[in-house]
Amino acid sequence: MQRVIIIFVMFLSVRIVFGQEKEETVYNHAFVFNVPKIHSTGSIGIDLQYQKKSEKFQKYVGFVNVSFNAIKHPKELRYRSNLYESNTFILGKLNYLTILQTTVGVQKTLLETSFLNQVNVHAGIGIGPSIGILTPYYLDIYVTQVNGNPVTPYTVQEPFNPNKHNASNIYGASGYFTGFDKSTLKGGLGTRFQVQADIEDGRHFVRGLMFGLQSDFFFSPVPMVYEAKQYQAFHGLFLGVLLGSKW
Repeated sequence: MQRVIIIFVMFLSVRIVFGQEKEETVYNHAFVFNVPKIHSTGSIGIDLQYQKKSEKFQKYVGFVNVSFNAIKHPKELRYRSNLYESNTFILGKLNYLTILQTTVGVQKTLLETSFLNQVNVHAGIGIGPSIGILTPYYLDIYVTQVNGNPVTPYTVQEPFNPNKHNASNIYGASGYFTGFDKSTLKGGLGTRFQVQADIEDGRHFVRGLMFGLQSDFFFSPVPMVYEAKQYQAFHGLFLGVLLGSKW
């Protein structure tokens, strides 16, 4: 009888210990990265997102998202001049466009499945301000004459000028940060629709995929390429790997 009682007590102890280990921890906050974020304009960006679960509606999560994306114009074509050891450049490019979008939104849990680990699918929508950062496109210009007099060839960095620069005297692109101190800003409005698929395994780590549609609307056309259409609205699909933590 004593053995039966001892075995029963040990069984209860094991049940209590394992029951405590399997008890679900409630997480109400999360901070996630969506990186690398592949954008349909041909660029790579990043999303930083804070999420907070609704205390009243557990199926809903509010979020604040900050995203960075370099946007390409559809008419951008890369060339290489005939100059010896020249670098590639985009003929006619006036400005780089980098968009900083901040959106506030809400997402709802659409699907919860349990197979080994819990897989969740959420869909959300957000809106907020967009800031377009226009950075002049600088070129390395090959100089062989000054005021009509021949000189020892050298290169000088200048923003693209259609009246001075062509494929015969452009040595290559100078790089994004060359003209960064001369950047200008354009204001606009941004929207995003996102779908988040993540895996839960009882730990505070977040991992999965995030994809969706991002749009940015500016108050005036954005000059990007000489003698090409100037757009005010930019739309793109995105896909990225979701990593983060919750607490």
